[in-house]
Amino acid sequence: MWLYPSHLYLLARELEQKLTGKSINEIFLHPKRACYYLSVGRPSDRLVLLFVPSGKGCRLNLADRKSAPAKKELKTVPFPLRGCRISGCRVVNFDRVLCFDIFAGNKKPMVLYVILIPQMGNLVIVEKDSFIPDWVLLNNKAISNNKLVLPQAPPIPSPYQIDKEIITQTIADKPQQNTAEFIGKNIRGIDKRTASEIAIRIGAKPESAVSGFSERQIDKLFHFMRSFDREMDNAYMALQYEDNHPEKLFISFDTEINTENAGLFESPSEAIDNYAIYLETEYRFIEKRKSMLGIVSKKLKKNKKLLDQLNTSRNDYENASLYRKYGDLLLTNPDVKTKGNDMVEVEDVFLEESPLITIEVDSSKTNSENAEIYYKRSQKARKGLAQVERRISEVEDKLETDQQVHEDLENAGNLEELDIIQSKYPDLSKPHPSGKKPLKNAKEPDFKYREYELGDGIKALVGKDSKDNERLTFGWASKNDLWLHVQQSAGSHVVLKRPHKKYEFPISIINRAASIAAYYSKERNAETVPVVYTLVKYVRKIKGGPPGKVHYYNEKSILVEPVDPDAK
Repeated sequence: MWLYPSHLYLLARELEQKLTGKSINEIFLHPKRACYYLSVGRPSDRLVLLFVPSGKGCRLNLADRKSAPAKKELKTVPFPLRGCRISGCRVVNFDRVLCFDIFAGNKKPMVLYVILIPQMGNLVIVEKDSFIPDWVLLNNKAISNNKLVLPQAPPIPSPYQIDKEIITQTIADKPQQNTAEFIGKNIRGIDKRTASEIAIRIGAKPESAVSGFSERQIDKLFHFMRSFDREMDNAYMALQYEDNHPEKLFISFDTEINTENAGLFESPSEAIDNYAIYLETEYRFIEKRKSMLGIVSKKLKKNKKLLDQLNTSRNDYENASLYRKYGDLLLTNPDVKTKGNDMVEVEDVFLEESPLITIEVDSSKTNSENAEIYYKRSQKARKGLAQVERRISEVEDKLETDQQVHEDLENAGNLEELDIIQSKYPDLSKPHPSGKKPLKNAKEPDFKYREYELGDGIKALVGKDSKDNERLTFGWASKNDLWLHVQQSAGSHVVLKRPHKKYEFPISIINRAASIAAYYSKERNAETVPVVYTLVKYVRKIKGGPPGKVHYYNEKSILVEPVDPDAK
């Protein structure tokens, strides 16, 4: 739950001010986003109510018509209040239910309820006097004459129901709670961050225990809640930020808040929309990363199991020399009779002490025939060993790649980083419903970078900014390409594409690339600059760090003079 009744109170005031007297036009469903756009007023008003009945957190806010998708992307929903006028808006029982009073001309007065409770989010139209549901929009379906019952208000008292006796008794029952917790948990519809603002307004510290409340503070809290309407006249919707990301929506009673980690908005709709977009993006990021991690985890599990099986097969195939030895011993001991025997004893003439060893044989075969069987088994084992060792190498490479992908996914912090990983490993997408694999994108990367010929067919790719550095290193480069960067200073990432697996970069090529890395850094005016180089697979993103910020290992360093690669 992120949209509280106290937030809706401010939203209702905004909607009443901007929508009263305006007529309702049409309601549209966006099938892909599962949200509704309710157009209000004349086209020149450009007013749209955005309603998102999500199970994660329903929301309603006023939006500009320009922000709504084109009509061809939307589906019109039958709506009985088309052409009727809005005459007011309010919060019901200080709960997450908003209602619009509708003037329907010669019809009976109607009320449009917007229920913003997760898993119950829907629209309901009732007759104002009889309170009989006339129309319900539920699960993307418009239903007439539905017997839906509106949700009951929670048992916790609202700001208007609180009195001194309730406050005093609750303090006696829960003296260990601090002031912010006390207000947030024992008065309906107030989030903890807004509760902290209220605590400050009544002269209490948000973190101080309520057991220390004075009579004057109890009196202040009582009067504040009973005059909640008046207090909210000077309140603003605000967002608290952490690491430049919106973390909490709250109500501020003071315009002079710390703008380093919080921001005020001109309207509640703007604040709600801003926060909702972040939450929806974050939810998509979490779901996408979860899906991608699931795919990689399955591949890891499958390949680990396959590697165990291959190692077992390798142990079997490693007996090739032993089978050859058994064949030789059977031929060097012609007096040994294998027919009629399942096991025979022979002298191991290949050892100095010539000990007796037992060999399993086919009782229906002669000595030489059993020897031939062992020779064939030896030959088969030798071929199998070569094949299984090749397969083990392939599976180990896959495991190393999958483990790297898993680590990259764990460290990814946003959708853009997931897209970079997905562009590098297309098989991380969910299988197509038809069962066909998506085609690999063989196009050049869609970001800009500098490119320089270094000789021997090798090109140096140089990032132009921090985001391009990240795309170049983690989205375009392969794990065995060479990566260069100026040591302990800011600069471009430089990548040398390895033409084939066994190619070794000459020191002359590395020197030229290092000089370019030095030039495209903050040290370009120095006489000599230290530059490090390592394989791309040894470069890691710093979790939570800015784009292009990395740490690396297994590196070597070289001292070079910065050289402008474009200079003639």
